[in-house]
Amino acid sequence: MGNVYGMENGERTMINNGRAHLIEQIRLGKVALRMNPQLLKLPLPIQRFDDPFLPFGKAIIGATRDIVGAYLFDLASYLALGGAGAVALERTLRYVGDDVVTILHGAFSDIAYATVADKIAFGVDFITVTTLVGESSNGILWTDGVLPRDVLTWHTPTRQLCINDLSTRVTDENFLFTGKDENFAETLRDTILQLG
Repeated sequence: MGNVYGMENGERTMINNGRAHLIEQIRLGKVALRMNPQLLKLPLPIQRFDDPFLPFGKAIIGATRDIVGAYLFDLASYLALGGAGAVALERTLRYVGDDVVTILHGAFSDIAYATVADKIAFGVDFITVTTLVGESSNGILWTDGVLPRDVLTWHTPTRQLCINDLSTRVTDENFLFTGKDENFAETLRDTILQLG
């Protein structure tokens, strides 16, 4: 949603609304779903696709969009497929739409990499930056490059996504693979609902 090199007033308004939306989702107790597809763990119906990450992501998002507060996309998982994985990531992010917050976890070394969040790149709401918070957690930085009090942090040992005095759970790396049959997306949805 943002652009680190200056924004039109309309874009800044969208970002502020996105931040407010995330805070509201956390207050409602919605989890942040970690999107980290792995070829060997994909459900059998998805394994038949040449480039399986996009149909997998679309099925998961279609089944969970109304019960998830944010999607945290793991860049390394997508890049395991090379260029095809980067394209799948870009298209999956577009499929999410503007009604759910998107976070790109690349564990970028500093804010200079925030351009990957631009609309002309991946177009995410937040990126992870490792140098913000320290060794035990990844800082999640708002993509307009400003460090307001609404900076997100992702404390990896406890899998907590925090903003101000609010926090919610980020699912672990195996959570995405709770279902293996043709109903894998619905199984995941049911598992998320049981967390509540």
